[in-house]
Amino acid sequence: SYLDRPIEDIGTTPVPEELKEHHPGSYSMQYPAVDEEYDISGKTVFLYHPWSIDPLWRTKEDGERIFVIEPRLFDRFPVSPRVLEHMLALVKTHVPEATVYVGNVETIPGIDTATVISKAHPVTVHFPGQKDAVDELFPEVKGYYQSFFKFWQACQKY
Repeated sequence: SYLDRPIEDIGTTPVPEELKEHHPGSYSMQYPAVDEEYDISGKTVFLYHPWSIDPLWRTKEDGERIFVIEPRLFDRFPVSPRVLEHMLALVKTHVPEATVYVGNVETIPGIDTATVISKAHPVTVHFPGQKDAVDELFPEVKGYYQSFFKFWQACQKY
């Protein structure tokens, strides 16, 4: 196949004919039914998002746990129903006490008076409150890598 070549050559050769024709999709997001809404005014709230479904994150602390699916992002970059099912299954398995909220974070009832904590991520910079640093699998590996393979090779040293 056109990918049957050394990984170093990928990206340096012309685009294969099979990949030149592009058909933009007309895919739209299919949001899940949401849990019952409630007011979180004055409560401590831990916000989860698709890039941080950490089963060990702040488990010893009391507070409401909410998994947020924001239309501002997913309307622009929809995912398939299968990907959404996978995210929701991870939440149900790893953070079973979390409720699911479909809506932009600022529309969560009471968010403006809650103590909000989330994990930092580039798509959640607008989340209010405290943002915990993301745990890195290989904190020793620094710098820019031109490919995942090169990054992975650096990780293998640790």
